[in-house]
Amino acid sequence: MTKLWPLILIMFVVQALTLVQTIDNTIKPRAKGFDVAKAALKKVINRCVFHKPNLFRFMIRMCWVEGHCGDDSDSFSADLKNTTGRGIWRISEKIFKEIREKARNNTDIEMRPIIENMKIKLGLDVRNMTGRPEELDPPVNNALIIAMYLTTLPHQIPASIHEQAKFWAHVIKNNLTLISHFLDRVATIPKPLRPPVDLLISIDGSSQPFLQGPQFIHFVQDGIKFILNETKIGQNHNQMGILEYSDDVRKPLKLGQNQSRNTIEHASNGISYSGGFARHDLALKEIENMFADARTRREGIPRVAILIITKKSPDPMKTIEAAHIWIEILGLFGSCSYST
Repeated sequence: MTKLWPLILIMFVVQALTLVQTIDNTIKPRAKGFDVAKAALKKVINRCVFHKPNLFRFMIRMCWVEGHCGDDSDSFSADLKNTTGRGIWRISEKIFKEIREKARNNTDIEMRPIIENMKIKLGLDVRNMTGRPEELDPPVNNALIIAMYLTTLPHQIPASIHEQAKFWAHVIKNNLTLISHFLDRVATIPKPLRPPVDLLISIDGSSQPFLQGPQFIHFVQDGIKFILNETKIGQNHNQMGILEYSDDVRKPLKLGQNQSRNTIEHASNGISYSGGFARHDLALKEIENMFADARTRREGIPRVAILIITKKSPDPMKTIEAAHIWIEILGLFGSCSYST
């Protein structure tokens, strides 16, 4: 029977498959490449305290623009005093010394938790660095210094590519003639080749979440639009279905039904609250039925279900049964288990 895995698990599996060969290279001097840079940046962002919006996306673009993430021939041949900088993110002497002095002076409030986190979680202390190649060449070290530099800037990092191009040219390079260079290079960033999937989004419409209120529906709709912007929809590409439920189940959009961006957005805009109980078990069973129906048309295509819930089920055990989950309960004097 079809097993339904949470989206977060699917995301971790995909990342693990793409980064399995690069995760150890993040600490390897002179390691290079787009996947290595992305793995190093994820390690830094996840383990240190960086709250600046749009930092990750800008940094990965900056890495590619500066020197194709280390693939340019002079990425590791220049020293700090060279104007091109050194390493995957091309750290210059000015940037390195500025960050080291701020760290040593301990006057920047945003810098303090970053310094402590990078010492504990990454074993790095920029205050003790001298700028030697062996310190700057590991991708994770390079990423950390640039992330600290961008975080301490008074400027906000914009979200759009065009505004990021202006930001990089003006703030980082102090040369507005380089805007087109940024845009041209970003256009060549490699995109991962992924097989098409059948994606089914199931939304609990029984009640509004306490904290988000009516805005929650808009968050869901924005999430669907984000997915549409990041994927290709079509008969031979990705397909999406939308399912609403509470006491009963509604299917605004079946998998494979008139698959286009417009039809998906139209179905998304029709999502609303209906009240009642949160029958997650009915939703899970209907997801399985929809996938089974789609299988006759697209055999062998991976299937991913996203279940968005707003409150507890009135019958948790029915939900567990519908999800085909094995539960092991460990007690003080023994154990008991429940499975379907």
